[in-house]
Amino acid sequence: MCELATIGLALSVVGTIGSTLGAVNQAQGQKSAYEYQAAVNRNNAIQAGYQADDAIERGQEEERKTREKTRQLIGRQRSIFGAAGLQTDSGTPLLVQEDTAEIGELDALTVRNNSEREAHALRFRAENFEANARMNSFAADGISPGMAGATTLLAGAGNIAAKYQKFSFYKGRG
Repeated sequence: MCELATIGLALSVVGTIGSTLGAVNQAQGQKSAYEYQAAVNRNNAIQAGYQADDAIERGQEEERKTREKTRQLIGRQRSIFGAAGLQTDSGTPLLVQEDTAEIGELDALTVRNNSEREAHALRFRAENFEANARMNSFAADGISPGMAGATTLLAGAGNIAAKYQKFSFYKGRG
């Protein structure tokens, strides 16, 4: 019986060491996963920022093109009115050109508004990625592989001590 109890205690020590190493490795894995996710979120935030800048640039170019198309349309209108023998700077031809200019400007402003909305949404997305990165970094900072190992080791040592005390009690009786 004494040898069996000694073997049991030795196996408990080996098991505690294994559990301690496993706890350290698991905590290190969790910490690494949080750190990795934080890095991914930071990269996503940078990418969303680039996309927001691109949305503004594309919007500015489209706005410019829209105004240019409006100017070209007004030029064609003037040519058609002139070819028809109408004065282009008064009456209906002038009103048509003014309406075209107004509608063209509204189109250009709509393009600007849409690109600004897209950029705003992308910047908001970037802020969310940054917030998630901070959260993951805080979570990673809160994990201590050494503490996880120490806690597991102490719990195992307490179980081994209880078994040893029990073994000593029975050894003294027998």
